[in-house]
Amino acid sequence: ERPGRSDPASSMRCGPLLTAAGVVAVLLLLKPAERVVLSGRAPTPAPLDPDRIFFPAGNDAARSGEPPPPFPNVHRWGDPIRNFMDRSLLAPDLAQGPFPTGAFWTNLVLRTDFHAEAGEEPIVSYPYAFRWKEEGLEVSYPALRREFLNNDTLRDLYAPDLKVGALPNTTSLVPAAFHRRIESHDAFSVALRFDADASATDPDAPGFTVPVVTGAPYVTVLYRDAVPLLRPHGSLLRLGCLADVAAGRDDGTVPAQNCVASNNQAYRGTEFAVVQEEGAQWAVFAQPATTLEVREGRAAAGTANYTGVIRMALLPPRAKDREQAVRELRKFHTVYPTGCKIVVDFSNAAMKIGRADDAIMRYQFLTETSDPAATHPPPLLMLALPHLMGPLQYTKMVAPLASAADTGWYDCIKGVLTPVFGNVWKHHQALTQLKFQMDGPLRRPAMKDEIKKALKEDLMYHRPTAGDVYTFGKQAARLATLALVAEEVEDQDTLNTIVELLRTALVPWLEGEAGHETKLLYVANPRDALLYDKDLGGIVTHNGLRDPQADFGNGRYNDHHFHYGYLIYAAAVLTRFDPSFVDDHGNHISALVKDVANYDPGDPHYPLARHKSWYDGHSWASGLFPQSDGKSQESVSEAVNCYYAVGLWALVTRDDTLHNFSRLLLAMEIRGAHYYWQTGPTTKVYADQAFDRHYMVGVAGALDVTTRTWFGNDPVYSHGINILPITPITAELLAPEYVAGEWAAVLEPVYDTAPVAWRGYLAGAHAVIDPEAAWGQIRALSSQKLDNGLGRAQALLWAGTRTGSLPPYDPAKEAEAVVPGGAGASCKARPGCVARGYGGDCCPTPEGVFRTCCTEVPFQGPETCARNTRCHEAGLEGRCCPDDNGVFLGCCGAEQGADAATGDDAGDGTGTGDAKCASHEACGGLGGDCCPTDAGVFLGCCTQVGGDTVTSSSTAPTASATSASTGK
Repeated sequence: ERPGRSDPASSMRCGPLLTAAGVVAVLLLLKPAERVVLSGRAPTPAPLDPDRIFFPAGNDAARSGEPPPPFPNVHRWGDPIRNFMDRSLLAPDLAQGPFPTGAFWTNLVLRTDFHAEAGEEPIVSYPYAFRWKEEGLEVSYPALRREFLNNDTLRDLYAPDLKVGALPNTTSLVPAAFHRRIESHDAFSVALRFDADASATDPDAPGFTVPVVTGAPYVTVLYRDAVPLLRPHGSLLRLGCLADVAAGRDDGTVPAQNCVASNNQAYRGTEFAVVQEEGAQWAVFAQPATTLEVREGRAAAGTANYTGVIRMALLPPRAKDREQAVRELRKFHTVYPTGCKIVVDFSNAAMKIGRADDAIMRYQFLTETSDPAATHPPPLLMLALPHLMGPLQYTKMVAPLASAADTGWYDCIKGVLTPVFGNVWKHHQALTQLKFQMDGPLRRPAMKDEIKKALKEDLMYHRPTAGDVYTFGKQAARLATLALVAEEVEDQDTLNTIVELLRTALVPWLEGEAGHETKLLYVANPRDALLYDKDLGGIVTHNGLRDPQADFGNGRYNDHHFHYGYLIYAAAVLTRFDPSFVDDHGNHISALVKDVANYDPGDPHYPLARHKSWYDGHSWASGLFPQSDGKSQESVSEAVNCYYAVGLWALVTRDDTLHNFSRLLLAMEIRGAHYYWQTGPTTKVYADQAFDRHYMVGVAGALDVTTRTWFGNDPVYSHGINILPITPITAELLAPEYVAGEWAAVLEPVYDTAPVAWRGYLAGAHAVIDPEAAWGQIRALSSQKLDNGLGRAQALLWAGTRTGSLPPYDPAKEAEAVVPGGAGASCKARPGCVARGYGGDCCPTPEGVFRTCCTEVPFQGPETCARNTRCHEAGLEGRCCPDDNGVFLGCCGAEQGADAATGDDAGDGTGTGDAKCASHEACGGLGGDCCPTDAGVFLGCCTQVGGDTVTSSSTAPTASATSASTGK
């Protein structure tokens, strides 16, 4: 069996993303190729005819001035939307623009067939999961029901813990039926509106709205003239005042302003506790005050119509100090999120020797307060996943709660969620430098001749003949890689042959021309053509529209980044050798790029970054099929290679903005792979040693992770599908310290019995740590029996350009605890390791492996000594401009003061500013150095590049000029 998805039906559960950032998002280019703003609450465009809610394509060109996509534009004739989606659940104004098929909330509107009810499967918004009904919203904390199944699957089960709704009157316990709809959405959120009157147009009409924001520890309900209803699953064990329940008391003795027991069944105030029969306890906060009473022993209900904000948070089940957890939840409950704006600044992403190449990301949460009278509202409290904690703490834009370790706080399938406070999450993301060829020369000149021989053998097999887009894409990408191999070994004749073959193979898929199959036997059958879906906004296959299970669910937007990533890669390589290809078919490839990596949320044809989840830090592959685990993705390596391919296309087309955006998507995906796919006994994400010993997650879902794949449970499958294909970016995906453990514990014991089709990928991983041994393994393989996405010459070139070996890995040390040794070995002593969130020893690990972070200098901001030439040359380390005390040292250039004054990290930190007083007009009467002085102080007469005055202080300049740099 060849690597890949052997069962098309199984791929219905493979899936795309959490963050198809939304129909209503806006992108701004403040500086060319430098900053993009992804905003989730843009002004709502004029609504279209509700009957044509998914048919905006007819006026796309008129609204945008852009030509339609170059593929045939069609409606969903074979698989109409009504078969799998209830579009009446969307507000009419969401009809404008393409549908975000990978958004975390799509289960809300999906159904199994035309007659089924939509929303039967949950959506996951950590730490909770939700389902909605006409009666209201079900809330679940799935981590309460974690299972470890068959030694290979971790699963958090969805079950409703609490039901939120409203009553038709103050005496009934039967919830009112509401008209529900999605009111708005963005990359982090979806707003669910429940109206008592389906025809109501008044925004204040009776009902309630729930802004579901990923990472929020509270469930927020905005009631509008309705009787609140909070109903635990099963029976209500207790309703009481929060302070009493937290302290384990029953006497009702609490401050009167917070909660007062009017009798043993009713309580009035702003802080309550609801205790489920199963023992889970919920803190309930109301602003303004209200009265809740026990209704029939089953629910907590209001005694009158209520307009205000009720927020609920599960008291952390593992909290060591329940009262401390309550104090923290009480402190932050009045400020709640309604959405998130993502700002990405690429101003540091210029390719400068000796300079960091990174993106500055800001997740700017949109907030409201339930207590407008508060003079000093608290910061926003949210929960961060493990992969973000290092970067967030490094920038100090948010702070983790000091009590988090004591209170235990919240879990999800991805590990412990750390509570942080701060309205803006700012962090740096290091970006990779993209290139077509492998790193370094061949280790021995004789290797070249052997690769040439293998290259000619490879050309005899696996030419691009497949009739489905995924397999054809793998074959085309393999052929493209062989072109790069031919270039590397200087075989010009073979290179010319490959370029011609590749162009001939690709064109029929792009043009959909019939009859091409008669020219060369290996050309794909064009009947499975690429089409533009005008109804949902995306490129799909003919067969995918005809049959939802065809092409691995392509017609319903499964796996597009896998499918089109291969085609984009092949086209980028072809253009490298034949630039005329862009003139003839560049628009077709750019359309595929936009389908999977569109950076413009205002694009009328495609959603923003279809598969990417900005909160989870990786992509979801599942499309518009209801999933019990929310969303999922199998092959993270193919996702990585998709964004790598997009970056290569940006290089050959010289699209700077796409180049930076693709590298951001790529870096996030690799980071996500390191945290949530690549496991091992020293990883802490899944906190289950038996599971981590598998060393690889096969499929990661929002509610489960498994070492299995959609097509089998052999460990070879889960590792192989998350290694392939082998390209230059594989060097960043497969870190030596990870492969050392993976090879010794899993791959080496099964290598000799693994199917030959998979051995090429396993040997490719082995080459990371032992290239000589891997070279011998690859030499023994047959090109004919390799997977159709891998050539033997390609694998040989990969092994031949790897350098060095790691020390022998001792599996017996797997179970040893990671105990910090000397200061040099500690992860905390290496900034790169701190940024990656590693703990214990890194340089080396207890297994004797030096992690790649040991030599990394992560996202050096302009304040660091390393980013300032004179400070670096002086041998200074850490922060210089300013230092930890806020002082700008004498080695800093004037632009460092300017950067601090704007509160932005746009400066490149080169330290080239002129400190002389005479160089600054306002300092003209002074002598010597002013900007800064010898003491490191920027005088008040100093000016920025743009002419703004830098504050005169020995501490960091104030943010008085912030608005000048934020684009607001």
